[in-house]
Amino acid sequence: MRAALAEVRRLGGGRIASVVHLAAYYDFAGEPSPLYDEVTVRGTERLLRGLREFEVEQFIFSSTMLVHAPCEPGRRIDEKWPLEPKWDYPKSKVATEQLILAEHGATPVVLLRIAGVYDDDCHSIPIANQIALIERAQSATERCADRPLRQPFRAREGKRPRLQPRQMRGELLVGE
Repeated sequence: MRAALAEVRRLGGGRIASVVHLAAYYDFAGEPSPLYDEVTVRGTERLLRGLREFEVEQFIFSSTMLVHAPCEPGRRIDEKWPLEPKWDYPKSKVATEQLILAEHGATPVVLLRIAGVYDDDCHSIPIANQIALIERAQSATERCADRPLRQPFRAREGKRPRLQPRQMRGELLVGE
């Protein structure tokens, strides 16, 4: 962190117009890990400490809608909606938001609670994983025991995988 910030200072001086903080740990398997705290929370803490030596006009943190309590489908939520993170990733985002709000000093802060991240072809690995989890949760009476689990991505020869639309049973909360 120190070396990177020293290079920023060498190239641009002591003033930074905007810090857009996107870094975080994310385990696509959904397993608990100490890296959520070490990378997301403590990494942000180190960044904030290093930025104290600069004049920063604004600090933007990419959080997630997963920090919020679920709502009924179709209901709109805002930043006042209750926080109720369900697993380590959104829990680490809440802890990081709290850290930023406590440590930002005079630097204005923006917390972006985005719903998802997609590539240029609208792929989203977390959504594909959620679809697979819903399919796995279906009981044996809802699908044939000898039928293999359908994959949410279908590879085409010579092309990148694309998400295939399908009918799903179960509930998929926005942002999960």
